[in-house]
Amino acid sequence: MFQFIGNLAELYRGLESSNSPKLMKVPHIRSYLSDSNSIKESERKESLEHNPSLFHLHPAAVESNESNPEAKPTEVPPKVVGKILRFTGQKLEELKAHATDPNGGSWVSTFDSLCALLYQRVYQARIKYYANKKDSLSPPEFLTPVNLRAQDRLSELPSNYFPNALICHFTTLSHETLGNSPLWKVAKDIHELVRSGLISEQEAKKTLRWIEAQPDKGRVRMNFKGGNGSMMISSWAKFDMYVRFEEKPTLVSTPFTPISLIDGLGYILSTDSEDGSIDVNLALSEPLWEILEEDEQLRRFF
Repeated sequence: MFQFIGNLAELYRGLESSNSPKLMKVPHIRSYLSDSNSIKESERKESLEHNPSLFHLHPAAVESNESNPEAKPTEVPPKVVGKILRFTGQKLEELKAHATDPNGGSWVSTFDSLCALLYQRVYQARIKYYANKKDSLSPPEFLTPVNLRAQDRLSELPSNYFPNALICHFTTLSHETLGNSPLWKVAKDIHELVRSGLISEQEAKKTLRWIEAQPDKGRVRMNFKGGNGSMMISSWAKFDMYVRFEEKPTLVSTPFTPISLIDGLGYILSTDSEDGSIDVNLALSEPLWEILEEDEQLRRFF
């Protein structure tokens, strides 16, 4: 999407000097493995024998909640509400300092510290809310997508690759870490996930070829379970849409819609502020917001 908007902006600028402007760098629109029909049967068989770390095959067609009573929650879940949290540049610096190992020897990014703060505070709010509920919490998994266009992730993809090129990584931290440990320990685990915990380029290739080789791709499932204990955060902050145009857009943001109002789903976005502020568009179960409104450990940073 961001590449498309950037290309569109370039074409509009080109109209000032030409009736038929051209892009300096045409986007690569051919999907990865789109020539899979040319793959030998022996290579396809080898791909199917791979055991990916992020996916598995569901043994049969997925049953709906209507045909699987055990999948239904014992209580009607509360509605999910989306809110925008503004973190100023100054508060982000304070947060990074607070989320850095006091013993030295490591560092954390703004993304690491923000994710750690939200992951831990939301987890503890959920513990409070579900303490007297019949429903239990799903595992506290944390998921974030990774852009495979980077040369150290899938070098076969050109930087102007247009189709989707994301793969999601996830981890699960213990109750002891999320419930009782200082923030820097959570941030350190997030940091390790997005730095050293990523699958290798070779594993990424094998995984994508494994998916492509499946005769029934509808059976492919992520190992990430999701649920009412999970967090899913994607950072769009580096796609600074406010500097791509001569006139700043009024607002660049992800909307809250029925398909994006998922409990625990958040987006980190750049803002038009010049002080380094960041917005987090976060969707949570409504009762959690009531608990977080009183959470001083969260509110001290925004």
